[in-house]
This record gives sequence, structure tokens and C-alpha cells, in this order.
Amino acid sequence: MVADIHHCAGRRSLRWDLLAARPASGVMHAKISLLTWNDHVRVIVGSANLTSNGYRRNQECIAALDFDKSFTDRSLLDPLLAYLRELLTLTTGPGRTRAEQLLSWVDQRLPRHSASSKDVQRRVILVGPGRPNLFDQLKALLPSGAPPGEAHVVSPFFDPTLRESGPERALWQLMKQRGPAQLHLHVAGEEAPETKRWRLEVPDHVLDATPKGRAGVLTQFHPVRVADVPTDFGKDRRPLHAKSLAFSHETWTALLIGSSNFTSAGSGLSPHARNYEANLAFFVRAAPGHARRKLSLIHI
Repeated sequence: MVADIHHCAGRRSLRWDLLAARPASGVMHAKISLLTWNDHVRVIVGSANLTSNGYRRNQECIAALDFDKSFTDRSLLDPLLAYLRELLTLTTGPGRTRAEQLLSWVDQRLPRHSASSKDVQRRVILVGPGRPNLFDQLKALLPSGAPPGEAHVVSPFFDPTLRESGPERALWQLMKQRGPAQLHLHVAGEEAPETKRWRLEVPDHVLDATPKGRAGVLTQFHPVRVADVPTDFGKDRRPLHAKSLAFSHETWTALLIGSSNFTSAGSGLSPHARNYEANLAFFVRAAPGHARRKLSLIHI
């Protein structure tokens, strides 16, 4: 188990290794689970920390990749294994050697030839020091001649101030530069019972990044309810912790799921504090009007 140095306090157990990652800048914020069987490997990438809240309480999102001897997409597996090895270089201790041996075993166990899905293009979007930022990697994946006209962002955290090179401006640069375009922000919120007005956990400055002087260009907020919900044991709070990006065009749609918050550090745009983050992107090309429906059929 690899965790950022700031989150390695607490009890220890001989049943697992807890390795403290010490990045030179930013934090180790990626959430990757590697599960191995004799002839099968599953990699889970998402927003959930390995905590009780992350797995049992928060509103989270995850995506899974399966590999075996009959179907192994090395274009996905190889960069993930390389990224995990890079994370291990941030740690010390005897557990590091055991983790490196596990990665080598997985690498050797699965076939070297590559097979990929024909219906859905998948790509790992890995952020960290010395790597391209999230939006540059997305730009390389999305069709250059067909920019999206609609984007959806789910994030519980944002930069405290609007930055010239922040994620809000970077996202609008990916969008259509002419004609209507819409950005939808799905953010945590609570409805005040006395006024019936919503309190949204998002700074006002995200609206300032919306391009000015263009008809049909807008930014909309959509509250994700975090108020107490009924359970068998009374009421429990379900905080929003999921992080995702979705883009759509008449002929294609794309979905990104992972650990990157909509912040400069989380998207790799900050020159001073670039986090280690892991995301999976799913891209579907289809006939006009059918791309969104085709992506909605993917079970992730």
C-alpha cells in the first residue's frame, strides 16, 4: 500500500506493507488498486481513498480494467505498471522490494501482444511531475477538427482563486471557439429548509472564466445533494468526493474518471504543486446523435 506521507499515521499491521510516498512537490493523490489472480489482473482507478468513508459513505466514482491471457491491452497495462513503479521510487523500506516484485510478476504473467476494444477507445491519463497536464493529454485524445460543444464537470474541490492557467480556462480552450457552448458544473450542495435556496460548495470565480461576448455560451451549476439520507440505522451524510469530466460532440463523446479534482494541482497545470493523479478516459465515436447513448451503455 502506497500513501502520501501526510496520510501514513495510525496503526500498522504485519498483514500489509504501508509505504510513505514523499513527492518533491504536490502530493501523491492517485487512487489505483491492482488485484491479481493466477491468470487474471484487475486495475481499479477512481476517486475513492482506501478508507471507510471512501468505500462506504462518500459519493465516489470508479472504473475498472480487466486483463487476462486472452485479452490484454498493453497500451493500458504498460503505462499503469510504469506509473506504479514511479510511485514506488518515492518510497523506501523493505515493502518496496516486495511491491516491485509483484509488478514484475504481473508484467511477465500477461501476454506481450496487445489487444484493444474496437467499440470504445480507452486511455490512461496519468498526471505528475514531468508529465503533460491533464488537458494537454485530453487534447491529444479528442478529435482536433470536432471540438466539444458541451462539457460536464463533477468535482468537490476548486482553486480558491481564478488563475490564468487554471483548469477553468484550460477547459474552455478545449471547447468550441465559435457558436453555442455549455459548461455544466455538478457540485456539492445543500438546500436550506427555511428559504428553499441552495448553498453550493463552489467559488463564484468559476463563472468569470466563461467566454464573454458570444451568444449561447453559458456555465450552469447543478447541485449534488449531500444532505443526510435515510438508512436502516437512521440518517447518514453522503459527501460528494467523485471527480469526472465528460465531453460531447454530435459525433463523439468522452468520459474521464479518476482522482483529479478540478484544480490546478489536480490537473497538473500548477508549475509549483503538481499532484500525482490517475484517470481513465473512455472515448466513443458514433453516428450523429448516437455517441452519448453508446457511451451510456458502457458498464464501468
